[in-house]
Amino acid sequence: MTPSDLCNYIIDMQSAYKGKPSKVLSPEMVKLHLSPYNNGPTGMGTFIDDLDGAKYFLHSAGNDGFCGFYFASLEDGYGLVVFLNSEDAGLLPEILSCVAKTYSWKNLYREPQRKYTEKSVAVPDSVLKTYEGIYVYEQSWAAVEKKGSEYYFYANGMHVKMHYTTPTRFYNEEFSAVKEFFKDEKGNIAGYTRTVDGKEYPKALKITNLDTLRLESGRFLDICRYLLDNKKYAECLAYYKRAAQLYPDDLTMQMNMAHVHVFNRDYENAMAIYKAHLKDTISPGNSWENQMQNDLAYFAEHYHDVEPFDKIFAALKIQKPKGY
Repeated sequence: MTPSDLCNYIIDMQSAYKGKPSKVLSPEMVKLHLSPYNNGPTGMGTFIDDLDGAKYFLHSAGNDGFCGFYFASLEDGYGLVVFLNSEDAGLLPEILSCVAKTYSWKNLYREPQRKYTEKSVAVPDSVLKTYEGIYVYEQSWAAVEKKGSEYYFYANGMHVKMHYTTPTRFYNEEFSAVKEFFKDEKGNIAGYTRTVDGKEYPKALKITNLDTLRLESGRFLDICRYLLDNKKYAECLAYYKRAAQLYPDDLTMQMNMAHVHVFNRDYENAMAIYKAHLKDTISPGNSWENQMQNDLAYFAEHYHDVEPFDKIFAALKIQKPKGY
């Protein structure tokens, strides 16, 4: 579709949400489409953001050579669709922020920290290492990671620099919140606070115990893909194992866990999963075999070593995608 096609679809959903007939979906399906499931961030086929009472629905996507997203309000008639002829989605939040500011979208725009009056301080590497990890807050997650010789903050698909004003407080030029790490009663980093223009938002909590972690399946998949793309295979596998405990019938989760077994050179456990589901259908029109082929292409294009998959495809008698 074109961006204009998607805009017309959004307008139809906004109209149907207010009780008018939809040209696309039944009233029952519109309600499922635009209502959060089990108080989570997802409806049926869309994500829901509740920003201090202002509700928005959204989705993003990407493939070779392009990416895009839509972001629209449920009640106020705001809407934005952006398609880019690039795989770099880092520009999308910037465009949304500019549009939200220009048209005064409710509770969406917050001025990024382009300037900060406090002077930056140096923080010892030994301290920065204690901040490393994954944090969850509200309907989102973020990470502190080391890339090269520096530590970065990762959120919304962007790796951004951390500017420290004290050994525990930092800001990012790309995001509006000032953040400050805090410790638990044992002296370990437990999370960070989030403050925007003096207003405190729910704390981001560091994930320290996977055995008790409960997240929506979509967030597990996002975090695992982040870990996979950073080639943190052992940590990624630990998250997938926990997700599989919570969502044993999620075939996407099962397949990705098998992939990580392959990257860890654990062919026995990988083959057990692949064989158990080889005749399954991931989604309408998308077989298990087809998804394996798509995933192999993704891994190759994102600089993973896909040679270990040669024996998997050969043993399962699956044709590798053309060119790989």
